[in-house]
Amino acid sequence: MTADRARIVALSAGELADAVRAGTIAAVEVARAYLEQVEHTAARLGAYVRTTPALALAEAAAVDAARARGEPLGPLAGVPYGLKDSLVTAGVATAAGSRILAGWVPPYDGAQVRRMRAAGAVLLGKLALDEFGMGAHGDLCADVPEDRRGAGGGAQQGVHSGHALRDMSRETIALGERPGSSGAGSGRVAEASAGGWLSGHVGEAASAAGAWSSGHVPTNSSREAAKRTEGWPAGHVSADSSDRGWRGPCNPWSSGHVPGGSSSGAAAAVAGRAAAVALGSDTGGSIRVPAARCGLVGVRPTWGRVSRAGLVAFASSLDTVGPLARTVDDAARVLACLAGHDPEDSTSLRAPVPDYAAMAARGRSDGLHGVTIGVERAGLVGVEPAVAEAFAAALATLAGAGAAIVEVTLPDPAQALTAYAALSAVEAVSNLARYDGVRYGLCVPKDSFAATAAATRGPASGSRSSAGWCSARGCRRIRTCWRGRGRPGRRRLRGSRRRLSVVMRWPARPARRLACPF
Repeated sequence: MTADRARIVALSAGELADAVRAGTIAAVEVARAYLEQVEHTAARLGAYVRTTPALALAEAAAVDAARARGEPLGPLAGVPYGLKDSLVTAGVATAAGSRILAGWVPPYDGAQVRRMRAAGAVLLGKLALDEFGMGAHGDLCADVPEDRRGAGGGAQQGVHSGHALRDMSRETIALGERPGSSGAGSGRVAEASAGGWLSGHVGEAASAAGAWSSGHVPTNSSREAAKRTEGWPAGHVSADSSDRGWRGPCNPWSSGHVPGGSSSGAAAAVAGRAAAVALGSDTGGSIRVPAARCGLVGVRPTWGRVSRAGLVAFASSLDTVGPLARTVDDAARVLACLAGHDPEDSTSLRAPVPDYAAMAARGRSDGLHGVTIGVERAGLVGVEPAVAEAFAAALATLAGAGAAIVEVTLPDPAQALTAYAALSAVEAVSNLARYDGVRYGLCVPKDSFAATAAATRGPASGSRSSAGWCSARGCRRIRTCWRGRGRPGRRRLRGSRRRLSVVMRWPARPARRLACPF
């Protein structure tokens, strides 16, 4: 690592933004240093599934140009960040860790991307995640990074299909064009002879011709692959499982351990100095778990505080978007930029946004006087001794900073887990039903919608279901199948069907319990 790159990546996001605003360092210089760091750590971390160097340099140049014109710069001016690949980006493929969306190029930016750009942040690329956010270890990504495709990448190198080829990013983008984006433009792309389905999916032929154009840094190196095993309480990665192919990012602090999920790439990138900050999503711990495992600050905001517009949904009533950062101040700066009502998300809160950065600054100067922290001792039963010691040391540090530590009693956590399992399963199955071959992702065109949806969701490698109408009596929905989904999504949907028993009440008929996946 060069001295300049080491100096730049060692700075916090707040320090970088302050230096860019003061003119002591150029945003383009920061972007180049981080792009070099991404390339240098790609084989070791595996955090990015695709990078955007041209876009990063264009956004950084725009920040420098604004400063040269004397314009005020945003609170994250020149700060390089990574984006979980379940947040859509115009002109850059978004797969959400799944094969069924492999190559899908969204026609617009999500609310989070637009707000980060308005704050002056610079997008480095899209980060790996467990498929559709369904995972706790970070080893269940079915979307293989571009630099690992074609080299025994194991985890599904793409999907062969006869669907129409169409890059939706070539449509006119009404919601915030970005500098240097291939998505800007007003011309419509000619629809392929296979039927021109509006799926935005890039097929095999286009991929060979360079459709994967987001610029991931190539490398011939490979890393230890995660052992595909369920229930690893320690998150350990087997060192002799390279034949299984790439499964997800590594923990920067220990290559033999997973970073936690589902925002695995976000945590690995920030902890590995391959991004100053990152945006992730949290449904049942997907920001907090990887942040804890990688020694970062991860914030799950109150539901509705940050817009979900542009987030590939898992469980809509539980999904949130939040930052992963190295310091509390950095997390506060990012959250302040993300928070606020969004007209595109009717569930976003209209309440005033607190000054998170000022709150963090007060904590640094005045300590935690007046802050009360509750601890439930029953929740610590059975933890490993080293973890208990670290927890006790953290409490002592907080108390030393002025916080009041009190013991509390919480309701039975088993009840919360049961409710979470039921709600997330129902909403996941409902949200994933939208991948029908017409609106998003993989498409196998047929003569009718029913035939198209059946063919798109039809049986493929590893499928445990068949196409057609649901066999549950009285149900008139098309049965979900998994042509494009990887093992994580298939396992979650099968678990949902085992757990759920949908009670449907028909007019003039008694209630029926139906074994229906929806």
